[in-house]
Amino acid sequence: MAKYYGHDPIELNKIYDLALQWKNDCLINDGWLLWPGESIWTLDNLQDFKRCFVDNPDETADSFEEKFKKQLAGESSDVTKLACELLFIYFLFPSDTNGKTKVNLIKKVASWKGLNVPLTSNLNVLLESKGIGKPGTAFHTRRPFELSYLCYIGLGIKRLNHSERNNLIDNHKDFRVFIDELRQRSNYAMRNIILHLLYPEYYERISSNGNKQQIYNEFKRIMKGSNFPDNIDDAIYKIRRYFEQKNPSSTFDFYNEPLVSMWKNEDPEKIVMEASEDYSIIDNDNFNERRQNKMTNDLNKNMVLFGPPGTGKTYSVIERALEIIDKEKYSNLINNPDKREAAVKEFKELLNIGQIAFCTFHQSYGYEEFVEGLRSDGNGGFEPRDGIFKMISNAARSSAKDNVKGYDFDEKKINFFKMSLGNTNDGEEDIFDYCLDHNVIGLGWGVDIDYSDCVDRKAIRKKYESKYGDQDSFNIVAVDRFKNRMTIGDIVFISHGNAKLKAIARVTGDYYYDENTTIEFNHFHKVEWLYVNKEPMVSVKQILINKNFSQQAIYMHSKDDINFDSLKSYLSPKGGMNRNYVLIIDEINRGNISKIFGELITLIEPDKRLDADNEVTVTLPYSNDSFGVPQNLYIIGTMNTADRSIALLDTALRRRFNFIELSPDYSILDTDVEGINVQKLLKAINDRIEYLYDQDHLIGHAYFIDKHLSVPKLVAIMKTKVIPLLQEYFYLDWEKLELLLGGATDNLQQQQEYFLFKKKLDPSQIFARNLEYDQSTKISYTIVAEPNEKALKRIYGDN
Repeated sequence: MAKYYGHDPIELNKIYDLALQWKNDCLINDGWLLWPGESIWTLDNLQDFKRCFVDNPDETADSFEEKFKKQLAGESSDVTKLACELLFIYFLFPSDTNGKTKVNLIKKVASWKGLNVPLTSNLNVLLESKGIGKPGTAFHTRRPFELSYLCYIGLGIKRLNHSERNNLIDNHKDFRVFIDELRQRSNYAMRNIILHLLYPEYYERISSNGNKQQIYNEFKRIMKGSNFPDNIDDAIYKIRRYFEQKNPSSTFDFYNEPLVSMWKNEDPEKIVMEASEDYSIIDNDNFNERRQNKMTNDLNKNMVLFGPPGTGKTYSVIERALEIIDKEKYSNLINNPDKREAAVKEFKELLNIGQIAFCTFHQSYGYEEFVEGLRSDGNGGFEPRDGIFKMISNAARSSAKDNVKGYDFDEKKINFFKMSLGNTNDGEEDIFDYCLDHNVIGLGWGVDIDYSDCVDRKAIRKKYESKYGDQDSFNIVAVDRFKNRMTIGDIVFISHGNAKLKAIARVTGDYYYDENTTIEFNHFHKVEWLYVNKEPMVSVKQILINKNFSQQAIYMHSKDDINFDSLKSYLSPKGGMNRNYVLIIDEINRGNISKIFGELITLIEPDKRLDADNEVTVTLPYSNDSFGVPQNLYIIGTMNTADRSIALLDTALRRRFNFIELSPDYSILDTDVEGINVQKLLKAINDRIEYLYDQDHLIGHAYFIDKHLSVPKLVAIMKTKVIPLLQEYFYLDWEKLELLLGGATDNLQQQQEYFLFKKKLDPSQIFARNLEYDQSTKISYTIVAEPNEKALKRIYGDN
């Protein structure tokens, strides 16, 4: 049973009874909560309320009451009564607003229409109630949106016939799906509150989507087993049922011990869990180790590092990527602050060779940039171009095959050529296959002449002209390059079009002529195939620097155009092993996931990847290539919760990624910087932000990490980094900024001891004549130019 009986079971039972009355009398039927015998919850009344309130938002700076009064003006008494009852439902849950305040607002709204609220037992319950839970400040500042959500629920149900309403509300899962489909945006605390009020046996008193996600993530790590539900609500229900079955005489609440410390990281030592039929529970030592080190050895294919700004997401991405690429090789760089520069250097080298790729999502980013799209071919037409996801997927897929022989070359001593072995678009794939089978490369130019005795281009021209008489023929150029320029040890890139590479060969023999082959090529070199991969082929961008292949059949590459680090990684002995690749998606929450991934979102799931039990491949729309995501590609996303809450993420994304929260870490900050305790400073600011706003907008520790930190640097950090963030968070609400920064002063002599200076603006002293409107004084705030150490200490109360 998920009903909460924390402070007064009798009182709380009355709230749940009221919720049951609302379900039966008002949602299924058209009845009342405050006005006995009247039909308040009708479709007509809800439609009228939607018209005047939901569809008519007031964007002014007036208070909720002032705006609500204007919106309801001119509406019928029935609509005003409905507004009062919507507020009544809204107030059932919160315990951070006293009963008298709740009832007074309802009475005030009724009075706008000259109505008196009957002193029913229902109203007395609200007056005496302490509520069920604390939904937080945002719930109250977003009151219009939460009331709108309630209205949408009512409208959706009222559009059903009576039998359909009964059937819908009788099944909690059907009802949950129904209200979620009504409003695709899921960041309504009211959604979770309504589910708990109506179905307390299945849904917890957790109004915060962020808390639900955190509980889900933590217990999914604690509880091993393949049957952990994908749906967050179902998973939380199953977690509670597990504990209830183990301890039938006890009640469990996620905001109380023993559960709260399991997901809030408060006291992992208290966790004592046993194995069950459903789950194999990890032991305490292992659990504590995971608490202390978020970057576990159990690598997830798809993960998102999320947290407020400055919590080290970029820092962690680099270490996580190195760990994925080669944990053993980079073990001395991971979790080693003294080796940070070396770690960044290795990371950049892996970026350079294409084993790590990086992109940033934004609203205009789409499928064409991420997967593939059409780009101009320079000749008035279009050709498919691979996006970053397709390129790194194909590179990872290629490296996972046993198709590479180690070759450690010295680029200063050899040359590099590009060749085409037949036109695969014209059915000449047999030429490439012949060359593979016979360990040769062949040239189609040069016709039926043996050039074995031609030591330079002049000799080739003479022999060619004696037979064909064409002095400007590319045959002469091509043969000279193939016969005289190309030598043993040189490397040859075999292209597929001008954007892909399908093989790399090392020349092992001199030129020879052979007219007795099954293909229409007569000129050959013996080669050793170093790298072969027909499908998928490697993007030329993995080998060349900002260039495509030319369409010439054969030419020598400038060494300045070749990415030798990347090439050597392909031709290293480890190149044929299952090397891991990493795609980093910065600001993953800012992109339109369905627009960017398209149909490929399913393919990133571990069981849908190549060689998995449920392998899925698709045919891409522009290139018609068959595409799948390999097992050795890891995707790391980052998201700043100050930009967008995790609760607002696309559902498809949330289901397919594991989320790792990065919170401010006070322990790594200094406790004495010229007398300033930086730990206390940041914690005081964050405690106030959490109280006034939420956890998503805390300030990260990274802002305060500096090897040479001093009071002037701390002041500069506050003024240029922290305060601008606070101004953005609180929309220049200076009164709240004053609370956050330890106060403000109006004394010019003391202003350096504060970050904020305030002064009164008296209209009688400002204007030359009396004003006809409000002449009350106003307060003006400015940021102090040069605060001192006392201003810093004042924030955490150490003056």
